[in-house]
Amino acid sequence: MNLIRAEAKAKYLIKEFGPFTDQIEIVGNIRRRKQAIEKIVILLAPKGALLFKLMAKFSEWGCEDGMRAASKKVILLKDELEEIRAEFYFTTPEKWPIMLFLKTGGNKSIQRIATLCSNKKWELSVSDATIFDENGKKLLIEKEEDISKLLGIPYITPDWRE
Repeated sequence: MNLIRAEAKAKYLIKEFGPFTDQIEIVGNIRRRKQAIEKIVILLAPKGALLFKLMAKFSEWGCEDGMRAASKKVILLKDELEEIRAEFYFTTPEKWPIMLFLKTGGNKSIQRIATLCSNKKWELSVSDATIFDENGKKLLIEKEEDISKLLGIPYITPDWRE
């Protein structure tokens, strides 16, 4: 699917699911402005009090495991021209900046950050969505740009990431 069509569908999903979240954003190839989009990827941090309603919303949209809490949900969107997968990844506001970076990608950018962390004897923990310093202490990261700042490198906007 081309970027314009995929982005329009993604924005519609943001409008539909946004009221049930503290944060929600389009990530992946759409955020990186790639022209060919294989799937829509959305990162969200659910509002705790509205989690049940969010799961019900996924059920309404035909999500196979709708009411079951999970770290990822998938919906298949079809129209008269084509179909595309929409993947939703769940996180928390605390883990948001690193998950935003990881789910935006690309692979080379993630590998570069992981290597720079390793060179400093730090650990980029994908499973914890955290960077730990050489003493195992969690580093404070409040926004995506903080990752670059901590590593002493320029921030690379998503559209320039590989």
